[in-house]
Amino acid sequence: MFNLDKKILVAINNCNSAFFDDFFSIYSGKYIWLLTAAAIIFVIFKTQKIREVWAVAIAVALVILLADQISSSLIKPLVCRLRPCAEPSLNGLLNIVCNHCGGWSFPSSHAANGFAFASFTALLFKNRLYSLTIFLWATLTAYSRIYLAMHYPLDILCGIMLGLAVGIFVYYLLEKFMPNCTLRPIGNKFAVIIVSVFVFTLVAMSIFHSQMLILA
Repeated sequence: MFNLDKKILVAINNCNSAFFDDFFSIYSGKYIWLLTAAAIIFVIFKTQKIREVWAVAIAVALVILLADQISSSLIKPLVCRLRPCAEPSLNGLLNIVCNHCGGWSFPSSHAANGFAFASFTALLFKNRLYSLTIFLWATLTAYSRIYLAMHYPLDILCGIMLGLAVGIFVYYLLEKFMPNCTLRPIGNKFAVIIVSVFVFTLVAMSIFHSQMLILA
């Protein structure tokens, strides 16, 4: 399995170009998504009552905290798997894009955090357009980590499973203790706002990728 893991990694990583080196470096960062996050926060404020906004905010914080800490602080130190970019047996086989290659590889915290957030908000918003978009975002985030040689496919797969479990778990906690928060699906009008900001961000990254590397 581990040999197959490496072969898939090398195959994905070697399908590279200067454009996608820039694109996925930016995509994998945090700051590029601040505008999309602001759009999601706006929709939450518009569709929830003030008391419920605070409950949702706490739930989102719990989603990220659990996914990140379980993957980074609990599992990674136990497994101690080197990142592909730091693996001696892969030296010379990979296109190394990132200058930093510290920390452990298994599981992927990016995948865990991304799919935890995607699953929780998809269940919360109950809108097909939003769900498709947010899972596309999470999938590309996960893919970017393989492309950048920061994670193996198995790291990504296990990160996704962890993230989905956390997102679903926290949603059902919210449903149990604050059921009104889970009874307000967003309409297509609000979904389009979020999707438009997401698409705008992708277009901006595609056109101005060289200038936006500072956000990577």
